[in-house]
Amino acid sequence: MKAEGKKRVIIIGASYGGLHAAKEFNKKDDFEVLVFDKKNFHYLQTEAYDFIANKSNISDITIDIGTYINKLSSNIKFVKEKVLEFDASQQKIKTASNEYFYDYLIIATGARTNFPSFIKGLRENSNGVKTLFRALGFKQKFESTIYEYITDNAFSHQRDYNIIIGGAGLSGVEIAAEMAYIIQTDFKRLGIRCLGFNITLVDAAETILPGMDRRIIYATIKRLKALGVHIKTKSFIKEVYPNELILNDGEKLPFDFMIFTGGIKAEPIASQKEYKLNKFNQYIVDDLYNIENEKNIFAIGDVAYITADDTIIPPTAQSAEQSGTIVAKNIIKMAHNQEPIKKAPIIRGMFIALGGKYAVGTIYDKIVFKGYFAYLIKKFITNFYKVFLKP
Repeated sequence: MKAEGKKRVIIIGASYGGLHAAKEFNKKDDFEVLVFDKKNFHYLQTEAYDFIANKSNISDITIDIGTYINKLSSNIKFVKEKVLEFDASQQKIKTASNEYFYDYLIIATGARTNFPSFIKGLRENSNGVKTLFRALGFKQKFESTIYEYITDNAFSHQRDYNIIIGGAGLSGVEIAAEMAYIIQTDFKRLGIRCLGFNITLVDAAETILPGMDRRIIYATIKRLKALGVHIKTKSFIKEVYPNELILNDGEKLPFDFMIFTGGIKAEPIASQKEYKLNKFNQYIVDDLYNIENEKNIFAIGDVAYITADDTIIPPTAQSAEQSGTIVAKNIIKMAHNQEPIKKAPIIRGMFIALGGKYAVGTIYDKIVFKGYFAYLIKKFITNFYKVFLKP
């Protein structure tokens, strides 16, 4: 039952965008807010590289949703249920066991790794890090590969060990750098040469980090090469087999382990009517984040295709957080008969971890930072986010 005299806001998805939206309703007693998620934790996917490097554990890269929500005011509640569909005409959502009515609906269901179906064998023979389960599996397989090399191969060098990362965007680059750094530092500490242990980044784009500041790209390439990472751009993956990748030009790349970070596919909610989606399954939203023809239904974060002045806003944690805050504030305005504000997320900066205590980044595309100081800024941003989630 809806609380009498209160506007009910339902938020589907408790990740970067959903949690930022929920917090805006803290102590707003004229609203009843229900936050739905099928999981009981929020996975900090931006920190996956640290997890892989054993610099953090599961508790460092997850936030308990129930604990967080319970620290907010009593008008905000967490419901651990998977939302199966929504019906805009009746303003309700359905789970396996219940129906819930709403006045406003925020869809913040995020995205998963996109394994293109036209690349034969990709899903079956590669790993991802978009979910905690996949990140944990990846970490275990990577550690097993290193163990096998050290125990069976390190001194005799009977054969090469090859790791391939498909996709040279932010996640692919950070993971490649961290793995290369681990191999170099751990092997050196053990007195073992890393001869024959190869990490290769493969991407179809003309360069790594497509669309990013050229200064960042050049600095990143320099760092990756110093770590011994091989870079293959303008290389389309055609087929993947258990231990071999085939490119469009016929070149074959053997591997012992492969990770794919080549893109995302959003996870929209089933509904009674169809809405406009792009090729990545993202809702096409207007400048108030409304989905098609629905003035009280919003999509934020990775599940939304957001543009500003004909420029695509990249689906990052930063844009998800801002879109969640903007939508929540606008719902409060609308409920009080005030005009909502049209505002796009602003990318204030971008920092990339590149192995060990080294990073590169920019602030407002103006100032470029490299090395240890950039690493400190990135860690500050992460810690600030965690502090934000402490009511």
